[in-house]
This record gives sequence, structure tokens and C-alpha cells, in this order.
Amino acid sequence: MMISAVLLGTSSVYAQTPEQTTEDPEDFFSMSLEELLKVEVIGIRGVITHSVLAKRSAVGVTDTIFAEDFNKFPDLNIAESIQRIPGITLNRNRGEGDQINIRGLSPEFTRVEVLGMTSSTSQTNRDFRFDLFPSELFNEVVIHKSASADLTEGGLAALLQMDTPKPLNVKIDEQNNGLKASVSLLGLYTELTENTKPRTALQVAKNWHNKVGVAFGLAYAGSENVSHRADTSNWNQPMSARMAAADRAGLTAEQLTAWLPRTPRYVVDDSQRERLGSTFTFQYQLSDEMALSYDALYVNLKEDHQLIKNDVEVESNIGVATQLVVEDGIVTAGTFNKIAPRVTNELFAAEDEITQHVLGLKGELNSNWAFKTQLAYSAAKQQLNRALHGFSATQSSIGNSDSGDLGGDIAINLQHMGKLVHFTPAEANFSFNDINDYEYLVYIFADSINKDNNWSARFDLEYSLQNQTTLEFGVRYAERTKSRTEARGSVGAGDRVGGGSFPDLNAAGLASLIDYKGPGPVNQIIRVNLHQSDLLMRPLFPDNFMQPHPMSSFEVDEQTLAAYLKANFESQIFDDLPLFGNAGLRVVRTTSAASGTIEDTSGGASNMPTTIDNDYTKLLPSFNLKLDATQDLVFRTAFYRTLARPSLTDMSPAVRVDLGTQVGSAGNPEIQPFTAWNADLAAEWYFGVAEDAGLASITLSYKDIESLVENITEDVTLITCPQIGCSGTTPPGPRVFQITRPVNGNKASVASIELALQSNFSFLPAPFNNLGGILNYTSTDSSASFTDVDDVRSIQLPGLSRNSLNAVLYYQHNDDFEARLAYAWRDKYIRELRNPAMWRDAYAQLDFSASYNYGQFSFQFEVLNLTDSQVFEFADNNPALPTRYGNWGRKFVFGVRYSL
Repeated sequence: MMISAVLLGTSSVYAQTPEQTTEDPEDFFSMSLEELLKVEVIGIRGVITHSVLAKRSAVGVTDTIFAEDFNKFPDLNIAESIQRIPGITLNRNRGEGDQINIRGLSPEFTRVEVLGMTSSTSQTNRDFRFDLFPSELFNEVVIHKSASADLTEGGLAALLQMDTPKPLNVKIDEQNNGLKASVSLLGLYTELTENTKPRTALQVAKNWHNKVGVAFGLAYAGSENVSHRADTSNWNQPMSARMAAADRAGLTAEQLTAWLPRTPRYVVDDSQRERLGSTFTFQYQLSDEMALSYDALYVNLKEDHQLIKNDVEVESNIGVATQLVVEDGIVTAGTFNKIAPRVTNELFAAEDEITQHVLGLKGELNSNWAFKTQLAYSAAKQQLNRALHGFSATQSSIGNSDSGDLGGDIAINLQHMGKLVHFTPAEANFSFNDINDYEYLVYIFADSINKDNNWSARFDLEYSLQNQTTLEFGVRYAERTKSRTEARGSVGAGDRVGGGSFPDLNAAGLASLIDYKGPGPVNQIIRVNLHQSDLLMRPLFPDNFMQPHPMSSFEVDEQTLAAYLKANFESQIFDDLPLFGNAGLRVVRTTSAASGTIEDTSGGASNMPTTIDNDYTKLLPSFNLKLDATQDLVFRTAFYRTLARPSLTDMSPAVRVDLGTQVGSAGNPEIQPFTAWNADLAAEWYFGVAEDAGLASITLSYKDIESLVENITEDVTLITCPQIGCSGTTPPGPRVFQITRPVNGNKASVASIELALQSNFSFLPAPFNNLGGILNYTSTDSSASFTDVDDVRSIQLPGLSRNSLNAVLYYQHNDDFEARLAYAWRDKYIRELRNPAMWRDAYAQLDFSASYNYGQFSFQFEVLNLTDSQVFEFADNNPALPTRYGNWGRKFVFGVRYSL
């Protein structure tokens, strides 16, 4: 008796047993998913064909990505592969993709499950970082764009599931006797640093008589992600806000109200990483009707991230402005006589660790009843040590007596150069690259620990009725605890133990010049030797310079209980048109307890711990329908409600107040989740057979989001010491404070259209018949209204690109050679909400990969960012206000893989 495929389905490309192939389209497209995945396919054509067939067999709106083989996911980064799906765009950090946006919604709106459970994350929010997980260890990614009642809630945009190879899917024959293994050894060369890092992986799977299976994976990667760029932290208006009254004399109204850059700088952003990942799977087929499984995962990422910055501080009193040029309300040139040139190095030393255990049992009780149960636990921890080493030029650097004013009072020329703001000294005796011109400014330290513990249990039942109808029932309980603790400290120039002064930047071995390869007329910048800096400076620090920082520390405990009922049905309409569908309801109750500290920042007050509870219940109906109009033409529709829970920082109960100004800020532990009503409509045309299966599709999607978060300021009366913190015997009495906090705001909507075409070019004459291509385009738009009419999200939601495009051209000759060109482009989008908002300009990247198989060896070569694309960002949706312009450089991957 076979375990039910609906409830317990096992799809994997490793179940390739070519018992039959078919050239009859009617037979081919009527095969079940399990049967389809047994059709033997090889190489890049094979995984694309499997993706087409998996989409064809699904009832809801889904997309699937398969690995070609052990250790051979389509891209070295899982997120890079996912972005090639219609409706998905990629966020890059120093050139590497780490997060995705689905249908115009930012990463926090997508729920990601690893090995069947929600993975813990080491950062404070709910966002999932794909760069933590080695792609070599995974063989399948499924993106559920439409919801059904049995799928775990929490992904308002989509649910994404990642899985590893299963040993019982390894085919047993005379050659391998159920053993499959692969080992790879690659080198990753980074063009900007001219360094090569190793990347290696091992996967072994053994299938004993289709009864017992064990799989093990191990992957190590060293990498260096680098960016050389010209930044300004932002732009401010009016310029007069940073000038003393006496210094404004003689300036026109146009000049006084102009935009002025804040902190122009040249930056080398260098991240050195070491990542170790491992997976383990045990499967035991207890009987024909019962199966036991255990999956485990471990990931450890160590990263030393350095920000090397040479900048000029255009933040406070900028002095007298001369030779001022204003164009279209923007300062494009000028000389300012009170600017502080600075050299700063920031080090972020982080270690992330994730562990996960999933125990599952599934089977059939009789011919009608099937069940599945799961018990899962995951934990994540990040320890982050941040240190900022800062030096500043003073009057002594230009030959004047040192007044001790670390503000600098150095005359600086600023020049707007299109995509960057360049700066040069207006003082004859000062040089930006002379380490003798800088003195000690400040050291700032922050140590933090983030923890995320997550366990869940679920039980699912399926009952088979007549007429190919099944009923599913299920319950899931989960508890998640996220916490953050932080300590901070700073040591200024006058804080040395025993008085005196700290060493200047020209102390032996403390600084050096390094090459700068980014845009702008600069070839070198100064780097602080952080190790030498610690040796010289740390002994001079006070013993208690590091103090706990309660306002950045919190804990949120969240419990969810969900139950669902779902009906799956098959029928025919108009006598012979197959109709498939499901309808269901999921009910989820969430309770949370957010703990933090209320603090009075005016001094002399005590910090008061507090815990605030919250709860809510949501009903999530869903309906999915698929109509096979012909063997080739499929229509789908879906209507469903989804939710996404708010970020944990928004849930923090911390309140910051100033008794003097009677203003403050706070989190909101009672904030409610985002919910949305969704509708999808798709038409899909499938053509070709077997390894030549192709697809042309159009999908329309609409999301009506009921409550986005916005910040509001309101009058709040605080009465007692526990509410605001106070000292002495007499409470301050009732006071009205202006408190800014996040609240659930007004509605928003997101609409998108996805067009896709993929096909092998078998109809062309040789050798062009070995070619194939993928092309998809997505158009997305949003509308929203907020209390603040100037809120930029009314124009465009953060992370949303109005247009995106993917194009892939591939070539495969038999099973010995294949090559691929992959192009991805996305329109501009809001990268960060600031005042004003930060926009990233349209970005395109072209990647190349090729492999040649010789016997059991496969030789690989890849070029990432083949055309050396550059990133450009600006403020206030105005490219004339540049905030970041730089390049990530090319990366080259080369090596060999050996398979059994």
C-alpha cells in the first residue's frame, strides 16, 4: 500500500528511474508528479523540465527550483536562483544576494521553511538570510505564491520551502548498489582584492534496499565580499540649519534653503567570511505504510566586516560658505571653513550559529486514513562585536596652535560630480592622505547577543472519500523566543586613564594607505590597523567603559496555535474538462509577551523593566482551482487571506522619554499583524514533451493589505515612577509627553502581472538545437495612504521595483558540456526609510557559468557580475542627490566536482 501522495508527497530529482519515457503529450501531461519525476533528464535541461512539470501538476500558484545533482544547485547562492522566478527580485549586500522580495513586498513578508519547519534567524527581525545557507546542501526550493489551509501562516507575500536530498530517493542498481556521493573543490577569486578563497563540499547518500537511508552533507566556504564606493550618509535641507547666524550673512534665500550633502566619504567595505554547514538525514521505512525520518542542520558563519572610511563631517556648524554654486536647489560646489576631515574604521566581528532538528513520522492507517506528524526545534545565535576607531584633523594639522577643537575648523572644497560628491582640502598645509594630519577622536564599542529559539509540533490527517475527494485536518503549535542583549561604551580624547592624551594616527604601525578602486578622483585612502590600535589604546581605557544598554535589549516570547480543515477535489466540467481544487480554512491564535526597559534619558532616573502581553485570533480562508482546458492549456485561480507578523523591534515595550523636553519614543507590543486578501489568476500553455517541455504563462496578482505599520506622534500622560523612571522620594507627578510609536495604519494594495516563457530550441538546426532560453518580466505597482501625507510609501512601498526582467540563455551538448548566461534586471526601489528615503537605482547583472564532464569528473567555471555592474543610490527619489556610488567587482569560480 503506497503512502498518500497528496498528504505525504515526496518529490525529488534524485528519484530518476527511467522506467519509461513518453512522446505522447496526452500521456506525458496526465502523469502524476511522482511519475513525472521518474522521467530521466540530464543537466540544465533536466532541472528546467522538472520545474515545468512540477508547476503543471500543482493546484495552486507555485514555482519550483531543482538541483542538477549533488553539490550542483543552479547558483552558488540560493537567492540568486530564486530571483530568476517571475515576481521575485533580489536584495544585494556587497554584491551577494542575501534577501528576496516577492510580488513587490519586502523580505519580512515572506516566510521561509527549512527541512519542513520555520528556521530560526540570528538577526533581531524576522527576515531570512539566504547567504547563511550553503546551496550545495540543498536540492529543492518550492515557492508557494498562493496559500492553502495546510500551509503554515506567516508569509503574506509567499511561503518558501527549502529541502535537502533524501537517501531513499537514490536509485539502486548494479553499479552503485544504492550509494551516491559527490565531492567538489572550488576556488573563488575576487577581482577587487585579487584573493582566492576555497569552497568545498561533500555529500553522501546510501539507500539500503529502499528500507533504510542515510545522507550526510558538509560544505565549507571562504569568501570575500568587497565594495569600493563613494557615499554621503544623506542630504539635508535647508543648508542654513548647519550654519551659525553670523555665517549666513551675504547668502541668498536660494542658497540658504539648498540641499547640502551630509558626510561625503570614500569607503572600502570589506567582509571576510568563513562558513561551515552540514546536514544529516535518516529515513526508515517501517513498513509499506509507515515511514520515519530525522533531519538535522548546522550552520556556522564567522565574519570580519571592516568599513574603512575617509570622510568630511558636514553635519553641524559648517562655518562660512564661499564660492557657493546652487543648481536646482542643490549645492553643487562651495568652500566651507569649519569642516572636520576624519579617518574611521569600523569592525563588525560576528559569529552566527544555527542548529535545527526535525523528527517526522508519516503513514497510512488504512485505505482511507493517512497521517503525518512532526516535532521540530531550531536555535540561532549571533554574537556581534562592533568597534569604531576614529581620528580627526585639527588646527595643528595646518600649522596653527592646537585649540583642542576636534571639530577641525579645516577649510574644505565640496564638488558635486553627478553620482558622487568629491572633497578636497582648501588648506595648503593639509592632505587627506597624510597620517601626520590626524589626531585621536573617539573609540565606540557595542557588543550584542541575539538569540532565537523556536520549536513546533504538528499533526495532520487525511481522509480519502469517493470520487477522488480528500479531506485534510491538522493542528500546529509553535513557541518562539527572540532576545537581544547589548552593552556599549565610548572613550573620547579626554577619557584616558590617568589623564594625558592618546597616540596620534602617526604612531608606529597604526595606519597605512590602501588602494581605492571605486569611482571618483581618488586612488588611495587611509586604513587604521585595528590590531595595533587595540594594543595601543585598550590599556588606556577606563575599566568600566563598557556598560549594559537596556534600551537596546529586549525579549519577545510568541506562541501560536493553528488548526485547519481543507478539502481537495477532482471533477470534470463540460463533460470532459478536468477540474482540480482545494478549499479550506485555517484558524490561528497568537499570544505574545514583550519584555524590555522603560528609560528616562534626562539623567538621574532608574530604568524599569516591563512586560506587556498581546493576543489575537485570525481566520485565513483559502480557495485554489485549476482547470485543464486542454492537455496543453491550464487556467488557475486562487483567492485567500494571508498574514505577516510585525517585526520584533516594533513589538519592543521600551519607552525613551526626556523629562526636559517631554518628548519620547516607544515600541508597541500591542501592534497587530499585517493581513491581506489576495487574488490570483493565471493562464499557462505547456508545449513539447519529456526533456523538451516548455511553458508560456501569464499571472495576475492582487493584494489588499489591511494594516501597514506607520509611526505616529501622540500625547500620552505618564504618571508614576515605573512608567517613566524617576529618582528621589517625590514622583514627578502626571506629565503629558509627545510619544512617537508604530501603529497599524491604513490600507495598501499591490498589483502585479507576471509574464514567462521558457523553451528548449530543439526546433533549430544543429548545433543550435542544443540551445534553450528562459524569459520573464514582472510589472508591479502599489498604492497606500498614510496619516503623514508626505510618507514616501504612498508613492511606492519599500523593496518594490515597478519592473523586473530575467533572461537566461543556455546550451547543453548531451551530458558532457553545458553553459549558461543569466541576466537579471530590476527597476529602482526604496532601499531604506530615512528622512529623506534612500533609493537604489535600477540594477542589472550578467552571470556566466559552464561545466564540462569527463567520466565522473565535472570541471566548472563561473563569472559573477560579468559586465562589472555598479550600484547607485540617491535620496528623496532624486538622482541629483547621490548617496552611494560604487562597484562590487567581478568574481571568478573555478574547480572540479567528482561524483559516484
